[in-house]
Amino acid sequence: MSKWNAALGDCVSDLTDFTANGSFADLKSNVTYYNDHNYAALVRTTDLNKKDFRPEVFTDERGYNFLEKSRLYGGEIVLANVGSVGKVFRVPKSDIKMTLAPNAYLVRFNPKQVDEEYIFQFLISNFYKGQLFKAIGSTTLQAMNKTSFRSIRFYKPPSLQEQKKIASILRTADSVVEASEAAIEKYKGIKQAMMHDLFTRGLDEHGKLRPLQTDAPELYKQSRLGWVPKDWDVVPISQVAQVNPEKRKATDAPISYIDIESVSDLSVKATTEYSSPDIPSRAQIIVRSGDIITSNVRPNLRAFAHIGKNLDGCICSTGFTNLRPFDISSGYLFAQVQNDRIFLAQLLVKTVGSSYPAVNSTDVANVVIVKPDPSEQTLVEQRFSALDREIYLSTALLLKTKMLKQSLMSDLLSGEVPVKA
Repeated sequence: MSKWNAALGDCVSDLTDFTANGSFADLKSNVTYYNDHNYAALVRTTDLNKKDFRPEVFTDERGYNFLEKSRLYGGEIVLANVGSVGKVFRVPKSDIKMTLAPNAYLVRFNPKQVDEEYIFQFLISNFYKGQLFKAIGSTTLQAMNKTSFRSIRFYKPPSLQEQKKIASILRTADSVVEASEAAIEKYKGIKQAMMHDLFTRGLDEHGKLRPLQTDAPELYKQSRLGWVPKDWDVVPISQVAQVNPEKRKATDAPISYIDIESVSDLSVKATTEYSSPDIPSRAQIIVRSGDIITSNVRPNLRAFAHIGKNLDGCICSTGFTNLRPFDISSGYLFAQVQNDRIFLAQLLVKTVGSSYPAVNSTDVANVVIVKPDPSEQTLVEQRFSALDREIYLSTALLLKTKMLKQSLMSDLLSGEVPVKA
């Protein structure tokens, strides 16, 4: 690995913060805080850490003018110096006036010494964090001072052109990450928007949403769940799926134990193999391909898993219910329990006022669902499967790109792999 041939302090042109504007007494008498929008935003690291930049603390014109040394215009590098030490942010562009709040540093670099995007990439790398945490030690309340920051060393390519090229490569990877994250959010948003319509209006024989009940009342009927298409059945889950249909015996052959940590909202991610005597005593419920696992414990009532092909196992009877569809499409039932707000609301009402907020298998069995004819179930299942596939592919690309970015940072920010300008 190439030598760390420069210190951050060699390239810093300004390292300032809220307290650089005056004494504590002066700050107190000149800077007034407001929770409602005022003349300027006091930008905190908690604001910068959110996806949507929406400052929540403000000051008036007098405070803004007093905080002249820590004004922000967008694009600046800001470092958390208390609590979330190691977090580094770029200030977004904004139409509102901004100045830095306490507990953060604003740092500017000499553009003749180092490319700012290159140094930002270093500051979000493990190289930087490793040196930083070593410098500040492992205290209960981590805090970084200016001397610690200035002392951190990094690899500075010999030319600004080379620095810019490395920064451009890493920024391209960031763009792919951001695009993948945006795609995931988009597909999740579409899926969320579809939920209510698909489980209250459904799809006609042409695969289109039925008209609203107010526009075509002749197509609907009143039910326990409100207005639903007149050819739908409204039934408890127990009429279409077996609840915990199989119990494991001590004499059974070894089988995979699926522990509670393995349940995600799309699939069973992993299993732990145990020989028969080692399986936890509460792991009594057998699950098979096509089964649906639901969590019984709040706040994880939204946790569902659809058991894939060739994956049989057993789960704990405490914390889970297993559903085995027999008179409804497995994929359709999974889509409904996973996405329908009415289903979730029926479970949540069972936990109100409980000191142990959980439901039992009987509660799950009694939840009422809608049951269209098989052809419509297939259409709905296909809609959700297509969106789930897009979410899965975007998530896979996101993880792959993040791994690639880490590899590139390791090679390029250390000088291990030279880059021609």
